[in-house]
Amino acid sequence: MNAPLKRFTCADAWAIYTARHTAVYAAHPETQDYNWKNLGQKFGKVPVGKVDQNLVDEYVAARTSGAIGKPSATATMRRELALLLAAIRFCANRKRRLIPPEDVPAFDLPPASMPRERWLRDYELKAFFATAARNRTRSSQFGDTPRLSRVERFAYIALETGARKQAILDLSWDRVDFKIGVIYFDVPGRRRTKKRRAAVPISSLLRRVLLRAFRERISNLVLDNGGGVWAPIQHIAMKAGLFIGNPVAVPAGTKPPATGIGPHTFRHTCATNMVRNGVSLWKVAKILGNSVQMIERVYGHHTAADLLDAVEKISTEWRPTGDDSDLHI
Repeated sequence: MNAPLKRFTCADAWAIYTARHTAVYAAHPETQDYNWKNLGQKFGKVPVGKVDQNLVDEYVAARTSGAIGKPSATATMRRELALLLAAIRFCANRKRRLIPPEDVPAFDLPPASMPRERWLRDYELKAFFATAARNRTRSSQFGDTPRLSRVERFAYIALETGARKQAILDLSWDRVDFKIGVIYFDVPGRRRTKKRRAAVPISSLLRRVLLRAFRERISNLVLDNGGGVWAPIQHIAMKAGLFIGNPVAVPAGTKPPATGIGPHTFRHTCATNMVRNGVSLWKVAKILGNSVQMIERVYGHHTAADLLDAVEKISTEWRPTGDDSDLHI
């Protein structure tokens, strides 16, 4: 048994958790640094046995107001605090016993956010892609024809496969199989996480996009590089008139305001359209790399048409057979 530290702080727990768990099992362990950047300001020097609901409430208030980091939503604070609790429990696990079990704190996490509801309707998708096409830049390498932009390639892939942002950023051309028509999003040798990456068939629309992108490729990555796509999406969304609120002019190269449309919106739109068009929840889950239970929880309300035969039987016995006058409407 390891001897417990005399004054085991949250920073100690986080360091051990990061080294022994995150660095080994997380696909992108560097993202933990962003969480600790805020958590450490409040909990870094606090002994794990002194963490309680009062400290957690103070942290939530500070994060909400912007006293610690940027003002954040409850979902962000919930994730941060859940990771802190996981780090402490990791150290208290009976396999390690770095701290006594009674030092594991008990506190309520901030409420979970509602599922994201924003998805793009057909007219919004047409406006987005038309605007993106008009804003392509010319390159002497490809003559007079403007090359497909990164934001177009990302949006088409996300919309037609439901892949997550990082999976698309990591996608290389050797995992796009045009012969059998499949994209393999999983990177060979990648650490396995809960966010599974599926092998997804290439739709007829996406094939046209990818064939052109392949002719115009400048690197082994489908998106050229691993740079961000959030800001370009905001610029195109505003130019396409999809920004909810007063449109603002944002110079190129500067950070735009959030429009409510982001990289995840295209994945969400992909799933929503499949469910609304009658694709089974099992197939949607397989394409997205989620569980059927999760898909039903988030997208199940789009399958209400399946219940029509049930509601039509509610008024079978008394339903008037005449025109609307029989209904007194």
